[in-house]
Amino acid sequence: MAFRQESAQARAEVCLTCHQKEAEKFQFRRSEHKLTGVACNDCHAPHFPVMPVHLLRQKTPELCFSCHREIRSAFALPVRHKVLEGAVQCTDCHTPHGSLSRFSLRGVHNETCARCHIEKGGPFAFEHLAGRIEGCTICHTPHGSTNKFLLKRWEERVLCLECHSDAPLFHNQAPGAFFNGACTRCHTEIHGSNFDRFFFR
Repeated sequence: MAFRQESAQARAEVCLTCHQKEAEKFQFRRSEHKLTGVACNDCHAPHFPVMPVHLLRQKTPELCFSCHREIRSAFALPVRHKVLEGAVQCTDCHTPHGSLSRFSLRGVHNETCARCHIEKGGPFAFEHLAGRIEGCTICHTPHGSTNKFLLKRWEERVLCLECHSDAPLFHNQAPGAFFNGACTRCHTEIHGSNFDRFFFR
């Protein structure tokens, strides 16, 4: 691995002698690719373009899947972002050259998701702070899930109780009770509200 990283750095420096702007950006960016020893010509075919877009060696998402094989399987799950269908690209959410966010996301916390899901991004008078501080992935799996709305848990109340273990006693959690596992039956504006601090509307 150390040899691969040295080799990748040396190969990248050849490209960055001309692409100075990218070299400057890399100094301040977090990049998963830098950490795993990926070089420019692992994704690009310099001066001999196989694909006309950005001199890429393959079309996306196949180019990304050649390394990120575990992610490909997530897009085959029943509830998913439609990357395999071509409706969404990996680069809609991630920037391959790195960013200030983890996983090379295009924004911090919930900003990446709010680029498409505008109505969930606020600003709100009363915000669900989990999304603002931790990001959307505290409740959702970003690539694919077997649960509705890409939720991490099949039963909604179980997901909510992971943070809200101090739910009031009148919230009957018994099987078959009125709430029946769906907190959003009452807390309908769960991402944020401009009217009610308990997200009732």
